[in-house]
Order: sequence, then C-alpha cells, then structure tokens
Amino acid sequence: MKDHLQDLADAVKQKSDRTHREKRSLDDNCGVQNYPRSCRDVKRIDNHTRVYTIKPKGAVDPFLVPCDFDTEGGGWAIIQRRVDGSVDFDRDYETYKNGFGNLGGEFWLGLEKIHQMTDSTVYELLISMTGVDDVTRKPRYTTFKVGSEATGYLLSVTGNLGQPGSLLERNGNQKFSTFDNDQDTSSDNCAKNRGM
Repeated sequence: MKDHLQDLADAVKQKSDRTHREKRSLDDNCGVQNYPRSCRDVKRIDNHTRVYTIKPKGAVDPFLVPCDFDTEGGGWAIIQRRVDGSVDFDRDYETYKNGFGNLGGEFWLGLEKIHQMTDSTVYELLISMTGVDDVTRKPRYTTFKVGSEATGYLLSVTGNLGQPGSLLERNGNQKFSTFDNDQDTSSDNCAKNRGM
C-alpha cells in the first residue's frame, strides 16, 4: 500500500511537472511573459543602473530601456543621452519616432516608446544637464506625457520644480517637429533653422 501511494504521488508530481513545463512552453511560444511596466516596477526587484526590458500597459511588444537607480531616488527611465557628440541628433521624423543610437552611449529612445510609457501612467521628467561651465542643472517636472502619433506626439509637461521660466514648460503642448515634419506653432521651422 505504501509503495502504491508513493507511485501515485510520483505520478501526480510528474504530471504536475509536465503540465508546468507545457504551460511554460506555451507561454514562451505565445509570447506571454510578465515584464515590468516601468523602471519604477523594476526598482521593486532590482536596483542596478542598466538596460532592462519593460512592457508598459497597452504596449504590444516589450522593449529595452535604460533605468537609472542612482539619481534622485532612482526608478528613472532614460529617454535620451547626449554626452560627447558621437551620435548625430539631426534626424528625420521617422527616425525620431523609432529611436536611434546605442542605449549604452548616446541615444534617443523613440517617440513611440516614450508615448507608450507615458500614456497610461503619470510620469515625472528629470533633466540632468551639465554645461560647458561644468555646472549640472536638474530641472524637474511633476507631469510628463507624450501623446500618440495621431496627436503629432504632443508634449505635455507641467509642474516645474525649481527652474522658474523654463523654456520646456513654455513650449509644452507642442507637437514634435523635425526638419522634414514641421508641426509646431512657430512661423518658421525651428528644427530646420536651429538644428537639434
């Protein structure tokens, strides 16, 4: 009787293991995986500044994004990095939509990815800039959102914390413009005339 019960327990365990393997295989084949939705979600399981795969709510596919856990409490998604001029940022609209550069160096994440990240979750924006005078400035905004392609990737940024008269906030509620797709309200093509 004891041997029979052990055989039965082994059979149940084997079936459970097989079912688990089949479900995992099905999940892998169907692309079902629980990705963190943001760098703040990543912060709950890891706190190393590096590139992670996230899948914001409503996004069709997951994508890579650098997450910073060293600055201002951590959990920041890095959407642009410019350091040494090694990457040309004077690009066309389609390239800005999809993103470019190297996530380990200079890059632009991409308007569509930034829209997916900010569409269903309230994001803050922190800009860290070091000037030629070696002074680092960090304007911070309480709300940051980039609209969909249908809106022209409309920028919404409010709640300036500490940089009065910010140019970025004054230019909020503008559509994204490039030299080949002038969508802002200015009478001239700022991207073409002033460059990136």
